[in-house]
Amino acid sequence: MMNEYGGSWWGIATGNIHKVLDSVHMSYPKMPFFISEFGLCEPNFKGGDERRLQDLIYHMSLYETKDYVQGAIYFDLTDYRTHYPGTSDTSKFRRRIHGIYDMYGNPKPSMKVLREYSSPVEVQQVRQWGKGKLNLLIFGNIGLPQHTVKGYKVYVSSTEDNYAGTKAYELPEIKPGQKIDFEVDDLYNGKAVVTVVRPTGFVVSQKVFE
Repeated sequence: MMNEYGGSWWGIATGNIHKVLDSVHMSYPKMPFFISEFGLCEPNFKGGDERRLQDLIYHMSLYETKDYVQGAIYFDLTDYRTHYPGTSDTSKFRRRIHGIYDMYGNPKPSMKVLREYSSPVEVQQVRQWGKGKLNLLIFGNIGLPQHTVKGYKVYVSSTEDNYAGTKAYELPEIKPGQKIDFEVDDLYNGKAVVTVVRPTGFVVSQKVFE
């Protein structure tokens, strides 16, 4: 396991991160390699959630090119208060702003991006498919993470907030790399908000197709 902070805590060009990963892997070629932390820490590193998005996308994309990287944990879920002296915030209530949610549970734009990267399914396209039907082109994710999907449901709604009040379609079992064409009702003339929900009720993917 390795914490990976190229482009922030590590003083190296981001283009050299892949060399560091390869070097560690070559030192332990038979060991599973897991990224135990990555992300952008404010206020030590400026740029806000826009920079957090860029950092997140770059690192996840890089990990997915390395077949020896078994997984990666984003650090972290929420912003938090800290007494750690290493933070550049010196106010009474010092904060580390690592999160994709703020300290009050409000999501930042980076939350939706990380959710899509972390989804085991990829909803890639919505097409009108015969009279009154839509075809959803769905793949089992071959990036991070990848596992067989069982018991997932998909909803097609007019907005992101009202999906739970619409019809639930049971997805078939989907293996990593598997492609399926999934038929649903076309209720909004080719437009759709497609929401995929795991058996526990949590949203793993939500995309707007207009």
